[in-house]
Amino acid sequence: MASSIIPLAVLGSETVVKSLERSTMGKGGLFSLALVGSDSFEQLREMSIEGVLVDHDSGTEEQVIAAIQLCRAFRPDVPVLVLTSTSGNSRRLSRAGAAFSLHKSGVNAAALRSVIQGASGMRANGKQEVARNAHTFAAAYEFSTDAILNLTTDGRILHCNAAAETQLGTKRDELLGKELATFAAPGHQSKHSEMLETVASGVPVSAFETVWCGRNGELQPMSLSAAPMRAAQDLQIGAVVVGRDTTNAKRTEELQRLASIGQLAAGVAHEINNPATFVRGSAEMLRDSLDKLRAECDSSQAEQLDKMRQMVDDCLLGVGRISAVVKDLSVFSRIEHDDVALTSVNDLVRNAAALAGNELRHRAELQLELGDVPGIALDRAKVAQVFLNLLVNAAHAVGDGSRADNVVRVETRLVDEQVSVVVSDTGCGIAPENLDRIFAPFFTTKPREHGTGLGLAISLETVRRHGGDIKVRTALNRGTEFEVTFPLRTALHREELRSKRRAASASKGIQKASAHPGSRYRVLVIDDEPLVRRSFRRFLASDHDVQVAEGGAQALAMLEAGERFDVILCDLMMPKIDGVAVWYGVQQVAPDLLQRMIFISGGAVTPHARSFLEKETPALMEKPIGRQELLSAVANAVADNPLPEEGAPSRTATT
Repeated sequence: MASSIIPLAVLGSETVVKSLERSTMGKGGLFSLALVGSDSFEQLREMSIEGVLVDHDSGTEEQVIAAIQLCRAFRPDVPVLVLTSTSGNSRRLSRAGAAFSLHKSGVNAAALRSVIQGASGMRANGKQEVARNAHTFAAAYEFSTDAILNLTTDGRILHCNAAAETQLGTKRDELLGKELATFAAPGHQSKHSEMLETVASGVPVSAFETVWCGRNGELQPMSLSAAPMRAAQDLQIGAVVVGRDTTNAKRTEELQRLASIGQLAAGVAHEINNPATFVRGSAEMLRDSLDKLRAECDSSQAEQLDKMRQMVDDCLLGVGRISAVVKDLSVFSRIEHDDVALTSVNDLVRNAAALAGNELRHRAELQLELGDVPGIALDRAKVAQVFLNLLVNAAHAVGDGSRADNVVRVETRLVDEQVSVVVSDTGCGIAPENLDRIFAPFFTTKPREHGTGLGLAISLETVRRHGGDIKVRTALNRGTEFEVTFPLRTALHREELRSKRRAASASKGIQKASAHPGSRYRVLVIDDEPLVRRSFRRFLASDHDVQVAEGGAQALAMLEAGERFDVILCDLMMPKIDGVAVWYGVQQVAPDLLQRMIFISGGAVTPHARSFLEKETPALMEKPIGRQELLSAVANAVADNPLPEEGAPSRTATT
């Protein structure tokens, strides 16, 4: 009876195949030999074979071990035999997965058939034990949220779990045999190789920070830990890598960093806004005085007064720029809701495009593709600043080349119940090593005179406070695309409703205030900063009777002594007795005045004070404050909140 033909795959050279054909022609059966290339392990999956022969002389021992492991990964159902011309290495080869090692001098048909059949029998007898062991670890391995990969000694993937498949964006079957380093983002591949070299030397690696790049091009920040994979007798046969997606962790870290910067920014804002208040107010009053002198002087003096007026205007412009920087910094610690309203993002895009016109005009063609999107609750000023920042960044990315060669495009659309605003350019793109840092506060690749590194960090914080997000896609020398998304019901939706009520109340207040022109009121100013007290007195003295208190204790003492006031202007943050304590003190001695109490903030707000503001929602003004703003606030506080008694003795009429 003729022996059946045994199909085998051979990993080696054509010479080895011919040698095997010569040595297996004799008694013991026939073999069908198919040559498999060292980079074609995937072929094994489709081949009908009963075993794999690996030529030990086809590479270094590490390469041979990797080949054995890959053969076992692609065809775990058949034995792997190693043909060797040396001795002494069979133990390590068997630990790597080889069923037997055959010396080439002893290969013949009978021996080869016996070994193949014996290995197959051993595998059949061991299936139950293997199954028991597999079930023990399968659940933990497969359902782990961390990516787990088994690698060969040369860094190629032998096996992985579902999490690795998801995080690498590639099907598991397609991952087998691929080098893990090829999935590293540009700029990280050499670091992967260094990590695996460290593990190959027998040293485990933990918390290795890197970035993976999936098939769709999306980058995934990862923290990897790797250790040698060992068999019996402590023989090293590969590596085990565990990877954790750190996207959420990095976001939390970023928010914590922003909170720390916010605390610093709030302190800086407080120290700047106090002097900015009296500088601005004094400059405004000086400007008004110069205007009066200008109207009364002769032509010889007018020119000099005009020059002085210009200098004052320059001072006010400088204070305005300082205030704008401070307000940008304050976004880190809180978002101001004063300008929250149901808004069309298309209108904000048009406004931002107009403001960025000077930056874009000579650099790129601006294309606006504005779709039909519904209005949503937004802080208009802050979101307009986000769009302006992205447009200016796009202008800088395309550089100073020919306008005809560059395009900056803004597209708005409704996608999956979200309003999407995409700002794209055909500029230089973002270097991979910088991509995971572009939203970090103070990180910038621009010269100092062109950027502080706060723009994208503030933009991201603003958008996330609305419940949205910013995503970036980029390619070097091809361009960058930022996508800003907002939910239809943003996180500021309730604030928008409150803004409507405040706007209606303010409108009524203006009407009431205009019904009593020329009214003088008694105003109490409470502030621990002497220059602020002096400035506020100066601002108001020509229209109202002003009393000042240098702190909460003095103010409460005045009220307890029976002094009456129409309006209280109180600094929120003061030593000892702060504005919150003054509020509750007024609640005890003059509760009718609570609705006429206006808090003044320099920017630094403690958690206690912030909680108070959210609970009581009192009137609040941000420094620096100009004279006209202060006069309007006093008038509207009285008009919006009439006292129970009419004709209070504290109010007088001017003639």
